[in-house]
Parts: sequence; C-alpha cells; structure tokens
Amino acid sequence: MEKIIISSIGRSILNSISSGIIILNNSGKIIFANRSAYKEYHIPSSKEVISRHYKEVLSEEISQEIEKAIEEVKIGSLYRIDQIKFYDNGMEVFFGATVYPLFNEWSELIGFIVNGKDITKIILESEEKKKLKELNEKLNLIIENFKKQNEELNSAVNRSENIIKTVFSTLSSPITKLLSLIDDLDNIKSLDELEDIKKGFKDFVTTFMYLKEEFAQYTSFSVGSNKKTEYINIANILDIVIKDLESEIKNKGIELKINLQYSDKKCLLTSKEDTILVFKNILSNAIHYSKENGIVEIEDRFWEGYYFIVIKDYGIGIRQEELKNIFTPFYRGEESIKMAKGIGLGLTIAKMIIEEMGGAIEVESEYGKGTTVTFYFKAYDCNK
Repeated sequence: MEKIIISSIGRSILNSISSGIIILNNSGKIIFANRSAYKEYHIPSSKEVISRHYKEVLSEEISQEIEKAIEEVKIGSLYRIDQIKFYDNGMEVFFGATVYPLFNEWSELIGFIVNGKDITKIILESEEKKKLKELNEKLNLIIENFKKQNEELNSAVNRSENIIKTVFSTLSSPITKLLSLIDDLDNIKSLDELEDIKKGFKDFVTTFMYLKEEFAQYTSFSVGSNKKTEYINIANILDIVIKDLESEIKNKGIELKINLQYSDKKCLLTSKEDTILVFKNILSNAIHYSKENGIVEIEDRFWEGYYFIVIKDYGIGIRQEELKNIFTPFYRGEESIKMAKGIGLGLTIAKMIIEEMGGAIEVESEYGKGTTVTFYFKAYDCNK
C-alpha cells in the first residue's frame, strides 16, 4: 500500500481551513485530521485519531454515510452528505460533508478526503426561519380572515341599517295613512267612506306583505343553503310563476305574449326554487311597471351553449341616470317608489342567483317607453 505523504506546507494549508478535513487511506484508516476536524466531527480533543479506522473515531451515523460514499467515490463519483443527524452528549447535531477521491501521480486511487462541517446552527436557523415564515403566514391568514370577517360584519351592519331605514321609509306613509284611517272610523257617515277605509287598510297590508316577502328572499339567499339541483324546464317554471302572479296580471289587464322555441329541447341544471324566484322577481317588475292593459313579452333564445330569456314590457321605463343603480340593494327609482311595493331587492336577488348559476343579466330601458331584461344560463339537453 502506497504511503500518503503530506508536506508541512500542505498541513499548514489544511489546518487553516475552517471545515473539518480528514484524509483516509484505501483501508479507511485516518492518516490526517486538521485542527477543525475535532470540533466539526465532534471528536474529543484528547482522542488520538491518526492510524485509527474512521469507524472507531466517528459517530455511527457519520461512519455509515462515509462507508456509502467510499463505494461511490471508487467508481468515480463525488458523494455529498447533505444532512445527517446524530446526538453528542444528548445534544442534537446536524452534519454535512463531501467525500473526494485522492489520486497519486499515476491517477491511482490511494485514499479519500472528507470535507465535513457541523451544520447544526445553519439547520436550526433555517428551521427557525421556516417556523417564523409559517407562523407569519398563519398570522397573515388570521389577519386576512379577520379583515374579511370585519368587512362582512360591517357589510351586514350596513345592510341591516339599510333594511331598517328602507322598511321605515316604505312603511312611513302607509302607517301615517293607517293612523288617519283609524281616526276616521269614528266619523263614518256613508258606505263609500267605509270602502275608502277598507281600501286603505288593504293597501297597508299589501305593502307590508311585499316587504316581508322581499326581506325573506334576501336573507335566505344571503345565508345560503344546500338546494337540490335538477334539470329545469323553463316552460314549467313560467307556468308556476304566471299562476302565482295571476291576480296581479288580471287586475292590471296585462296581456302576456309568450314565445318559447327551445323549452322542449334545452333545460337548466339548477335549483327549482331559485329559478322560480328569478322569473317571479323579473316578471313581477315587468307587470308592476307596465301601463294598465299593457303587454309583456317573454321569449327564449339559444346561442353558443347558453339559454337566453328576454322579458320585455312597454311600461314607464327607467331613467338613464337610474339604470346603473338598479341592481344595488334597496335602491328604488323615483317612479318605482310611486308605482310598486317592496324595498328594492327584487332585481338584486335575481342577479345574485343568476350569477351564482354562472349566468348574467342585462337591463335596457328607455324612459316612458319600456324595459327589456335579458338573462341567460348554461343550457343542457332536456333528455339527459
């Protein structure tokens, strides 16, 4: 076996290196260890290492990795010991190293160089940074959730305040009139006067019922629920809605012109209750804002996989400056306050449902001439 000779200059250079340098011969005996090796490999300073096998000197964990490394290095590969863990006097230690081949002048393998370092501080700092990062991310998530909840709470508070203001505003005039009617009960002189009082009571109850229905729709949809989805036939939904609005249609003398070309072929995949609510709110608006004995047209269209519904009336229309606000909760235009009951949630609810179903809604209107509402959903074949 060839003897490995290290010159005094070579020793000085190796001793000046901060990492632990250990040189082994082919049989695994240590022929050199620089000053840093004792510290980096956790070798007791009193322990003599020269001429001893590395397995007798180093920890079992490091020895096992060096044994693997030697086999790799013999076939011409470098071997990196990325991160191994062992215990020194009960303390957790992390160690990393690179094992190099050592050749003579004839390119014959005569030994191995192990350049190792205690990387405990680096690992712990890295782990600490990782934990701090995770903690920071969790903290940011908590903050974001708090912000979101705070925004939702503020929104809910504002919504509640708006509801209360709108309800009081809407009921203010009917309540004043109702109180006046109650006072008039003591002074009834004719059946005509009694009929007027009865009509006043009926108007108040009707207004209250509209408020109750819209508020119930809005709060129930905002909270959300697991609704059953099914294939919905538009013609069937429209029949249900028209029947529900029958008295309003009859009282106002509205003529419905219905032209459904695709209802027997194309369906929606959604909640029946939500679909009824959409049609009811939009058609109800068309009826309310139509003129006496007016016409409301309903037709369907199909394009690029979407089912379109168009509901058109020839009523009072909407001013252009008011058109941009029609989907805003509790918003009611000047004419709508005069003509229709409610708190301004019908179109808001319809839009929320339509968009949740992946569709969209658009309103076009000309003041004094009428309004056209177009909305669409993804279409499905009814025979599925």
